[in-house]
Amino acid sequence: MRGRTRFSLALVGALVAAAACATGAVQGEAVWLMTEGEAALAPAPVTRAPLPNDGPVIKIITPQQGAEVTSPFPVEIQFEPRAGGAPPKMDTLKLTALKIFEIDITDRVKPYVGELRLFVKEAKIPTGRHRLKLTIADAAGNLTAQILEVTVR
Repeated sequence: MRGRTRFSLALVGALVAAAACATGAVQGEAVWLMTEGEAALAPAPVTRAPLPNDGPVIKIITPQQGAEVTSPFPVEIQFEPRAGGAPPKMDTLKLTALKIFEIDITDRVKPYVGELRLFVKEAKIPTGRHRLKLTIADAAGNLTAQILEVTVR
């Protein structure tokens, strides 16, 4: 029963965060990318398996990889075609929080996706160390994935 309760709390938290995200996009308020319940879930085991890297180039501008930040903080990620590759397809962008299971938080950032970038002026994530996975494809279907690690103080 305990596992079912945690899952239910995470699901409710995801729905609340999605609603808050939609409101923040309209009003320019800080956006919750992850709820307290989701952040409290056990982290996913670190895997050494290589991530796909045949698609667009993912350039994480801010926060820097492994950075310590204070919430809210800006998130800026740019996407470029790989040399000789097809252009990025922004509608394939997927953002997940890596917890005991992957939590898809793509809908929370969709209002902040531009032509070739993701820009959230004030992203909020609860205190702790978090791993987020970005995945995107190009027009030819080639995938790239990258993991962003950030510690929120």
